[in-house]
Amino acid sequence: MTTSALSREAQQFRTHGLQALPHAQKRFLRDLLWNDVSTEYDARFLSAWLRGQEVKLGYFSKAFWQTHDLWAAEEERHFAGLFAVLQSVFPGRDWQAKLASRSATFEHLEPLLQDEFSVLVAGAFDELVTVRAYRANLHVYGLVGPLFLDFVLLMIADEALHYARFLRRLQEDHSSRSGEAKNIIRGARAISSAEPYGATFLLDHKDPEYTTELLDSAERILVANLA
Repeated sequence: MTTSALSREAQQFRTHGLQALPHAQKRFLRDLLWNDVSTEYDARFLSAWLRGQEVKLGYFSKAFWQTHDLWAAEEERHFAGLFAVLQSVFPGRDWQAKLASRSATFEHLEPLLQDEFSVLVAGAFDELVTVRAYRANLHVYGLVGPLFLDFVLLMIADEALHYARFLRRLQEDHSSRSGEAKNIIRGARAISSAEPYGATFLLDHKDPEYTTELLDSAERILVANLA
């Protein structure tokens, strides 16, 4: 599906469906779309930071970068679709300017993300959590229309594939360190709880759908998959 098709459906929803929603529900939809758009946009900051770490430390393998490049392209596609819908449903704001004003800070993550293994663990955990967070709001995305709901379902499938790819790299290239994964996940969760989100793509877990139960479940699944 194209961004043009998503925009057309979203414009129809704005004209025929948006005004029927209670104000609180409209605000929730707007904030949800903006949070999704901005986080997907932030993938480019994480990618640039990783490239910088490669120049600085040189610790990423060819297989890692192949996995990264697939991830980056798919996150950009997610951003484009989400942004088309946000602009069409809520055209009254300069969303492009809000995105352009964003900048990322990775200082709080640098002690955690020391090497390829820790990046893959944090990334796998984040992708698994994202799958479940998107699922939790399917009823909201569906308000815009069936095409957008299908797009979000495709995004969920992509995020699950990202998890599987990261997991494969961990299992094939770092199996001797599997026992360290839980401490990295716990460190990531502690940072997410204590620090404001810094436009880092990783650990944007501040919204209500990121419950303790969801995070605990994702941690158990990843640790079990690495055992």
